[in-house]
Amino acid sequence: MIKQARAALAAVRVYDMFSLAAMSPVLRGAMSENVQSAVLDILKKIQGEIASFRSETNQRFERLEDLVRKQRRDTAGLLVMAKSLTANFTEELAVMEERVAALEARGR
Repeated sequence: MIKQARAALAAVRVYDMFSLAAMSPVLRGAMSENVQSAVLDILKKIQGEIASFRSETNQRFERLEDLVRKQRRDTAGLLVMAKSLTANFTEELAVMEERVAALEARGR
């Protein structure tokens, strides 16, 4: 079929080379089949790439969601620890203020 197409193309004048009307039916059929199959191949490839991009994007979002959840838990834990530390500091400071007040009362 390719040989027939080449022979038909050689028979067509140079200025009519890109005109489908001037080409033989064999060449027109071969070109339309090749174009259709090429378009289908390209569309299938694009569809596959879109599907892989979608799955990669979903995986990335899942990793980000997991990371955000972990950071929220870590932040909540740090907040609890900070409140506990502040409460302990406040208690120890109150004890020291009582001791200082007791020492001041003795010195008078």
